[in-house]
Amino acid sequence: MKCKMILAVIACLSLSLSAGCSKKASTPKEALENMVKAMQDGDSEAFVACFDATEDQEKFLGVMCEVTYAKMKFKEAMVKEYGEDAIPKSYLDDFKDDKWLEDMEIKIDGDKATATKKGQKEPLNLVKKDGEWKIDAKDMADENQMKDMGMTLKMFEALTKAMKDATSKIGKKGYTAEKIHKEMYEEMAKAMK
Repeated sequence: MKCKMILAVIACLSLSLSAGCSKKASTPKEALENMVKAMQDGDSEAFVACFDATEDQEKFLGVMCEVTYAKMKFKEAMVKEYGEDAIPKSYLDDFKDDKWLEDMEIKIDGDKATATKKGQKEPLNLVKKDGEWKIDAKDMADENQMKDMGMTLKMFEALTKAMKDATSKIGKKGYTAEKIHKEMYEEMAKAMK
């Protein structure tokens, strides 16, 4: 699914990117860089602006940015306080792979482009509108997911809250990495019901 590809892009691009989506993307690569910069800044409005999306997709992208940013901050704080072993390997990478874009194959065909990371089957689609490249969000979620948007938004908001609550406990007296994870997972499980 394209959502997984977006998360892979977010997870792998470098912290050294310098332009947010306030800068118009003149190339597909700049569109990807802008998206990651917005994510790194936790700027869901700028993140959403990097996409060609419907109103419902914009809502989805906004909460996706917020939950991913909360997860990044949680991981960063846990590693700082308790070390790398405090974080499951399944968590998002921390944006230190400076070579990720070098491994991207970007193909431009007029006002459309695809970006494919080596080893990935499905490309990320981009479109050029009014002279600006944006990530095409039309296939970010299938029709069934869009029908359940209210539930999806509620779940992502609860996950974001769980991550933020857990992050606030890091380093506090009586809290170990294990206890923080346990409480966070319990709160997340409630959100999934």
